[in-house]
Amino acid sequence: MGCLDLSLPGELAVRDLRRLPSTLERTLGGAEEPARYAAERLVGRFVYSAGMGTGYRSSLLFRMGMVRLSGGEVVASPIEELPGWLPERPRPSALVVFSTTGEDEMDAVMEFRRRLPSSPVISVIDSPGSTLHRSSDAALLTAAPGGGFPSNFPAESLVGILLAYKVREVREEPPIPSLEREISRFPRTADEAVSMAEVASADWAGELRPYHVGFVVGGGATVPAALEGSHLISQAGRVFFRGYSMREFMTGPYRLLGPETPLILVGEVGGEVQSAADRYGSPVVRVGPGGDIPTPRVGDDLIAGVVHYIPLAELAIRLALERGVDPDSSLGLRVMVDEELVDDI
Repeated sequence: MGCLDLSLPGELAVRDLRRLPSTLERTLGGAEEPARYAAERLVGRFVYSAGMGTGYRSSLLFRMGMVRLSGGEVVASPIEELPGWLPERPRPSALVVFSTTGEDEMDAVMEFRRRLPSSPVISVIDSPGSTLHRSSDAALLTAAPGGGFPSNFPAESLVGILLAYKVREVREEPPIPSLEREISRFPRTADEAVSMAEVASADWAGELRPYHVGFVVGGGATVPAALEGSHLISQAGRVFFRGYSMREFMTGPYRLLGPETPLILVGEVGGEVQSAADRYGSPVVRVGPGGDIPTPRVGDDLIAGVVHYIPLAELAIRLALERGVDPDSSLGLRVMVDEELVDDI
């Protein structure tokens, strides 16, 4: 058993990121049957997908998967805004909640139960035994390090994609073997992504160190990863990087570009964003296959939406260290360390 020196900045964050492939392996290992059970309760219903923070960003990718894979009617919202989306007249509905703690979302879940009493609640959750877990009609447990770093985004999002695909199966629509393969091999893809990002992220963290404000922009299925990545970069490094979809960014925020505002482009982002950066003189970092910070090339855009999170998490750690900030402290990791955690290293 190895020994972890908790006095070294970033040790816990780096450890959790290196453990991500095995975390995803454990998550997938227990998700197949619960996903099928949950999918049977979603078919034929209008689906509300919600979460708080990371959970909300995972719910966005789930919504994309449901629309694309099963043609489902789905709306995604922050959990605190969910009551405003509920109809006055009951209709066949279901709620899918993405959560880390399984507690913070309960007020909205109880309101959903009150307004739509016959509608099932499905949870994608990292807290077995929590109030949300116990009160759900079906639960899919992730194996992510709850509240740790990296965030639960990859595990939650991968389970969300699996759930959307199971809805497709229950509806007896044609299978997509390529997507099935990419879901099952995703832990290996994640391992490749971690390895590919390590050196390049460290190099670009040095380049980004002087900047205090920047943007992270994604397109299509990489938008949730861009939003989550911008949050992690800001939180870990004590800087301000704002995440946008490409379309939203080009409606106005692009005018804030300049030599002092770097731009991180996630995945295949349209040339108009690059042109704007060139015009205003912004430093640009491209994240994706063949980019400045490379990722493995995958065939499905939903899977790409999860893959692109990994180099952003690596960059968040490296940028914090470059700026002299301990990401373990800024992300609250040190307060969660106990003897059991250390012995598990």
